[in-house]
Amino acid sequence: MEIKVTIKKEYYPNGELQWEIRCINDKRNGIAKGYYKSGKLQWEIPYKDGKENGIKKNLL
Repeated sequence: MEIKVTIKKEYYPNGELQWEIRCINDKRNGIAKGYYKSGKLQWEIPYKDGKENGIKKNLL
């Protein structure tokens, strides 16, 4: 079976990155990261096989 690794990203209208997550075979795997419009890191959520797996971190 071939493993497909992608990085999904979404952007604010101002062009700044809003969030990003690595996907393996179209399932979220790794740390999803969300950003403020300023570009500063806002939160992190760990995923494994498409499901939340661990402690969410809200950063100020």
